[in-house]
Amino acid sequence: MLSSLVRVARLPHVGAVAGFSLLARLPKGIAPLAVVLLEHHRSGSYAAGGLAVAALAIGDAVTTPVQGLLIDRLGRAAVLLPSAAVYVLALAGLVAAPGLLAAVLCAFAAGAGFPPISGSMKAAWPVLVTDRSLLRAAYAFESLIQQVLLLAGPIVVAGLTAAASPAAAVLAGAGAAALGTGGFVLAAGRAGQSRRVTAVSRGLALRVREVRILVLATGVQGLVFGALPVAVPAAVGSATVAAVVLSVWIGGGLLGTLIPARSSYARLMAGFAVALVPVALVPGTFLALPLGIAGLFLTPIAATSYLVIDTVAPPENRTEAFTWLSTALAAGLAGGSALAGVLADHGGPLAALVIPAASAAVAALICARRL
Repeated sequence: MLSSLVRVARLPHVGAVAGFSLLARLPKGIAPLAVVLLEHHRSGSYAAGGLAVAALAIGDAVTTPVQGLLIDRLGRAAVLLPSAAVYVLALAGLVAAPGLLAAVLCAFAAGAGFPPISGSMKAAWPVLVTDRSLLRAAYAFESLIQQVLLLAGPIVVAGLTAAASPAAAVLAGAGAAALGTGGFVLAAGRAGQSRRVTAVSRGLALRVREVRILVLATGVQGLVFGALPVAVPAAVGSATVAAVVLSVWIGGGLLGTLIPARSSYARLMAGFAVALVPVALVPGTFLALPLGIAGLFLTPIAATSYLVIDTVAPPENRTEAFTWLSTALAAGLAGGSALAGVLADHGGPLAALVIPAASAAVAALICARRL
């Protein structure tokens, strides 16, 4: 797999397009934490920050498929550049907001305006990588980018908050979105990615049965990513230790990029579920070991799901199909966070730690029976 990743990275235009997509998506890792810190700094309340971040996530989730649909109809530049402008202005408004209501409204507008670079990049890979034998490696490369975002975002926020203020971190996210989106549009245009699809769509991407099934499974899988950041701190009893444990989980995801995977999505998800079972059985900080092992499945699962979408989605709906995956994952994440919080409060950390394995098992069953 490593040699295939190197071959993908060396292909024409890949470095520029993928690099700018990484910069454009960096606010995904920056904004949630930065907004929480900003609102806590202004009001002394973490609840206020949580409300603003929820508005950010809801705005993103409800508009992303619409943006993807418009990209397939109008082309990337016509959608991504205005979206980035809305995002930048909304974050600037959030920093200057005179009260919580204004901050929440600006956060929702920012989420609604965030340019769907992730779906656009996934849809671009089949043109950047003309050798179909390298497409799985390309999607593994895409998953690697997303793992890097999860690690880099909080580090950027911590550094800017310590050096300046939470507002500086929020504005840095706005700047990254503006520069990254502009660069991505230009680089993708040079790679022949600026033209829109000329085929006439006969409906939404969800009309395709396999797309619907994979979106449903991805939403259930999202419960895993929502539950762990809530359940792990409750289980280990320390925010600092929880951060270390969760970093091992992300580290497993990075290592998983190097593992060649030819199994189906259902089999990979089943293996993921089995790997997550010990998470509910191992006490305290020892959670890091099973989480690191389970993390090895993250990239193969993501790459395989992208490959399925690329195979089954009509060309005139491909970007939209990828954005539905993003929306499903975000919805599952929100649900997993809420459910884990309730279970941790009323049933203890063990009850919350059952969610990841159970969710992965349900996702595997959905795809094993229907995909």
